Amino acid sequence: MKSIQIQTITIVLSVIVFIISLTQFVVTIDYDIIESVNSWQYLTIGSVAIFGGGVLEWLIWLANPLYVISIILFVKHYKLSMITAFLASFLAVIFSTWEEIRVDEKGVSAKIIHFELGYYLWVSSILLLTTGIFIFFRHRSKRKTHHDGHHHKTINQTH
Repeated sequence: MKSIQIQTITIVLSVIVFIISLTQFVVTIDYDIIESVNSWQYLTIGSVAIFGGGVLEWLIWLANPLYVISIILFVKHYKLSMITAFLASFLAVIFSTWEEIRVDEKGVSAKIIHFELGYYLWVSSILLLTTGIFIFFRHRSKRKTHHDGHHHKTINQTH
């Protein structure tokens, strides 16, 4: 498989899964009543969570812009995409260890009852991207090494 195919498949699959995740619930919480919260809602309010004192919630939300930055860097073939994608993956996965989440600017938290399909799809989309990026750069380095090694043998055979 060519590097460009790996890149295209990685980005397309990851973005499709990410978009599907936005149509699902992300968590079920106990906040006076048991309710499920939509992924789209968390995506939109997460960016301003820091202004309501939700520093940790905002840090987890940063997985989203890191995901987008990773795609942009990956399209440009920048190896920095490996770092940004890894950080996005780390933040997304670490959220699964939380037992509570802040639900208002007064510092009130709600108990996380369980994570929903939207969360798992969101994490999967980021992990797909991260894995694809690492495969892409490994594939490119192997092809370059193989090509350079073959070129080197040709030069030695002519001398």
